[in-house]
Amino acid sequence: MVGPSVYWLGLDENVIPDPSYPSKTRVLEIMGIVSAMRGTTIRSHTLGISFGNMLSVESSPGVYNQTAYEAIDFAILAARMYGIKLMIPLVDNYNWYHGGKYQFIGWDGFEWSGTGAAITPPDVGAHFYNTTSIVNMFTAYISEHLNHVNQYTGIAYKDDPTIMGWETGNELSAVIYADGPAPPEWTAHICGLIKSLAPNHLCVDGTYGFYPETGQLNVTEVDIFSDHFYPRDIARI
Repeated sequence: MVGPSVYWLGLDENVIPDPSYPSKTRVLEIMGIVSAMRGTTIRSHTLGISFGNMLSVESSPGVYNQTAYEAIDFAILAARMYGIKLMIPLVDNYNWYHGGKYQFIGWDGFEWSGTGAAITPPDVGAHFYNTTSIVNMFTAYISEHLNHVNQYTGIAYKDDPTIMGWETGNELSAVIYADGPAPPEWTAHICGLIKSLAPNHLCVDGTYGFYPETGQLNVTEVDIFSDHFYPRDIARI
């Protein structure tokens, strides 16, 4: 399997107004480009990471925006038409436009500020993995999302063979944050939920970065362990 990361298929901040749902022409164009280049897979954040923004799937805790699903549904339909498989992350390490773990932390009443290494308090991100109410909030989102029925295909996401797999997150161990990598117990719990809902889909460990002390490679619920590689002097990972 080979292909690009096209993060904006569900919500796009590269257009005016910023952000917006991507146009159908733009989505079909990128599918055609990937297909012409013999790509077989697309990784796309905003087909799964979509909370905290008024255009998002979950704009506030437990409030789901069905309008946001139209763009996601169409992108999945387009991938299906072109025979392209999808890899979909379910949360980002930080917030950005499409939502991240700090969104859930804030929703649960924990205050934080800053970016990168300057986030205060520095260990606030650990609440995403260790606070039961936050874990429950995130797993409720996963259940809602995977059970959504695509308006174009009539197929629930959890049953759609166009979706190859779901990632527990994007770069959850990014080293500029002081909260550390995702604990193996959390990864096992999230992948267990994904596989209970979508038994024919793969679960990808979204930790990124090899941390032997976490035992990530020993989590039996994980199907794929992957990594991102950057130059040592890059400003952000």
